[in-house]
Amino acid sequence: VLLVVGGSQGARAINEALAGALERVAEGLAERPAGLEILWATGPRHIEAVTARLDPLALGWVHPIEYIHEMPKALASADLAVSRAGAMGTAELLAWGIPTILVPLPTAAADHQTHNARALDAFGAAVALPEAEASPTRLWDDVVALAGDDERRERMAARARERARPDAAARIATDLLRIVEAG
Repeated sequence: VLLVVGGSQGARAINEALAGALERVAEGLAERPAGLEILWATGPRHIEAVTARLDPLALGWVHPIEYIHEMPKALASADLAVSRAGAMGTAELLAWGIPTILVPLPTAAADHQTHNARALDAFGAAVALPEAEASPTRLWDDVVALAGDDERRERMAARARERARPDAAARIATDLLRIVEAG
């Protein structure tokens, strides 16, 4: 399962690139990796535009929805993901050890998403794909490459788990208590 998320509002650039890629698949210009299913959270503002493009393609293996209400179930089903590179979403993907193609939002404050994506790419936990380079062909090529390489996905998953900090909230609380106690 390829999990596609763009944050709570969705990501038009990711939606456009993936829709274009799937049109290429439907036209026979690109291949579908064997058995690939796509769970695609388009965001509420984008669902109508995405389904208008997808419905004529009749790709029963692509499942666009507005929003994922049961994210733990979606993460548990994912073999790989395409996502923005925000702090919370990235933290979830790392904790679950999901190999991810990160498409950072170029207008994010202090360009933090680009920094996140590059750092995780350099560590081997993700693939950084700048939005300006996220064409339908490039995005799909990256998806196909990851979907078809079990060993690479396993390495990326292990590296992602190494970067995860599932105890972050407890560590922050402990630090805050120390500060308060020190008065």
